Amino acid sequence: MAATWPLSRIRAKVRSLTGRPSTAQISDGDIDDFINDFYVNTWPGEIDLPDTEGFYSFDTTENVGEYTVPAYIIDIRDFTIDDGDDDAVDPLTLWHDLSAFLRRYPEDDSAATQQPVDIIRAGEEFRLRPIPDDTTYTVQGWAEQRPTTELTSDSSLPLQSSWGEAIAYGSAIKIQIEVLDTTAVEDLTRRPFGYDYLVTIIKRKAISQLVGVRAQPVAVEDFYGRRPNHGF
Repeated sequence: MAATWPLSRIRAKVRSLTGRPSTAQISDGDIDDFINDFYVNTWPGEIDLPDTEGFYSFDTTENVGEYTVPAYIIDIRDFTIDDGDDDAVDPLTLWHDLSAFLRRYPEDDSAATQQPVDIIRAGEEFRLRPIPDDTTYTVQGWAEQRPTTELTSDSSLPLQSSWGEAIAYGSAIKIQIEVLDTTAVEDLTRRPFGYDYLVTIIKRKAISQLVGVRAQPVAVEDFYGRRPNHGF
């Protein structure tokens, strides 16, 4: 049976890797902070696995066209909008060029309200246009997300237990960066079966699982910077 990697085991591995076996050297709480900082903020940028993707949705408010992007959303695509009438769900066109979006929806012309057909992510907000009318719509997209649940108890497991050793190495590297031990950082990163090796193995397994899966065609943007929805 494959070994699991709960927080208690990750923490013990971090102590071993950093040479800090005693709580007098670093407390369990401080190690857990390094582990969760790495797991939530760094690890999602290292891998691209289905486990860090999922649907994200929000409901609109009458006459409100801007909505905050949650901090855990890295990227989002394939938007749809639902008016709640149990009929067809409509696609939203995702724009990528803010200046083109503003030419299409200038501020002095965007007060007209109806069901939105276009969306853009501008910094840390979504902009829907036209601005939603008095119907409450549900907007949904497929999002790449940071893990939203920290490892808080000794039995807590990461989304994939097999990530545990890599998370331990990454957290140990963060600790060594904190104390400016560049030699230790290099060793933990490059050593045989160290961090780089573990990340490569995890990515290789992910690629092997995707063999035979057809990629979605890349859409060509029109003059306004929109990517048309073709229903696939």
